[in-house]
Amino acid sequence: MRSVIRNTRSTQQQIGTDGKPGTAAAPRYGRRRRMEKTMKKKIYGRKVGSTEEMALLIEGEGVSTGGRKVDQGQLDDFALENTRRVVLTMRERGIEGYVVFENDPTRYEFTPDTDFVYPAAVH
Repeated sequence: MRSVIRNTRSTQQQIGTDGKPGTAAAPRYGRRRRMEKTMKKKIYGRKVGSTEEMALLIEGEGVSTGGRKVDQGQLDDFALENTRRVVLTMRERGIEGYVVFENDPTRYEFTPDTDFVYPAAVH
């Protein structure tokens, strides 16, 4: 059965091929999957020796699973490894700064000589 959607002033009404409202099946547009995301990050930095304030350099959207079931620990490890790669590139270019992860107020600092330590070490 083919369906037609007719726009009215305030609502949409489905009309079936028999001309009666509401007899057509709802159109299928594919199944929507919930996309899991995790560990959004913000990386602030400046050139070593600069007196400028730290500026937001990168704001990450987190890691998406593409709708697949994945262990949360694996997602966090993957997101952390990607963050380390980005920070390594900055360190090689003489940038110092810090990383802030979503829902974690701790500043994880890095310099050209040292990587950030996550989670923060307690002494």
